[in-house]
Amino acid sequence: MFAKVVVGLMLLGMAASAGVISNGSFESDVISPNPWVSYSASGQGLTGWTVTGNSVDLVIRSAYAAQEGDQSVDLAGTPGPGGVMQNFATDPGQDYLIDFWVSSNGGAKTLSLQVFWNGILTATFDSPDMNTWEEHSLIFTASDIQSTIGFNTPITSNAGPLLDNVSVSTVPEPYTFGLVGVVLVALSRCRRLRRR
Repeated sequence: MFAKVVVGLMLLGMAASAGVISNGSFESDVISPNPWVSYSASGQGLTGWTVTGNSVDLVIRSAYAAQEGDQSVDLAGTPGPGGVMQNFATDPGQDYLIDFWVSSNGGAKTLSLQVFWNGILTATFDSPDMNTWEEHSLIFTASDIQSTIGFNTPITSNAGPLLDNVSVSTVPEPYTFGLVGVVLVALSRCRRLRRR
């Protein structure tokens, strides 16, 4: 019985860190053998995401190396730059870790990727040279039962940032780490008692 409780608590702790957005690596819409497919704000949607601005391009590894999987999103778009956003369920007061990777469809660009939380610009990042990926992480606190993460580019040229491997997960409360430690110690003691 005790072992079942321990396992249940451990699974609960792992569930708290699970991702809460869909299609974060942009693999749901398979575009092969095309090197890229354009998605406009008024047209067909990119699975899990709403396109903002003019357009974004879903690009395959043969055009630009993806950070994870075979595809990434080029925010420079065709015929013009845009962004992507996604709404997801949140718990008010809960902290969320947003993790994502940035590259470029050309040379490095300064201040090329904007990150929005609930429609408010919260950070701007540079994008490195093509086929070079950089990871960035931000922590936000939810104020409602639904939150929105968005990525956009202010660059108006055909060369801009690529986005891939976006994940959102809850940040465990400090007492959760302590609880996991207590559970591991208790589990260790149970194993020692069984051996005796």
